[in-house]
Amino acid sequence: MRRRDFIALLGSATTWPLAVHAQQSPQLPIIGLLGVDPAMWSAWTGAFANRLNDIGLIDGRKVKVEYRWAQGRPELYTQFAEEFARLNAKVIVTSDAAVPALMRAAPSIPIVFAAGGERLMTRR
Repeated sequence: MRRRDFIALLGSATTWPLAVHAQQSPQLPIIGLLGVDPAMWSAWTGAFANRLNDIGLIDGRKVKVEYRWAQGRPELYTQFAEEFARLNAKVIVTSDAAVPALMRAAPSIPIVFAAGGERLMTRR
């Protein structure tokens, strides 16, 4: 290898880290999960994460799941809904108790809820 070729190779090698650094990873779609308490929901969230993995939606690779816990404080539902809206969540997964607050605070985000009780089913 000639000296001129070596210097050219060395010069281009020093720019590799800059080129790699300039490439930004794409933003992952966000799934917002709003629950009452992580201990109470642990079996459910585990099953949810497993099912996401089964269908190829691996947290941190294909999607990002953002967990929020109200800790028995329903007044936090609106705050978390607004946060999910700022994060541009694609969907919010929650329980039926949080749905009315989520619908008011983040009306453009689809809501998926479990454990629907008579409260929502009999609403007119």
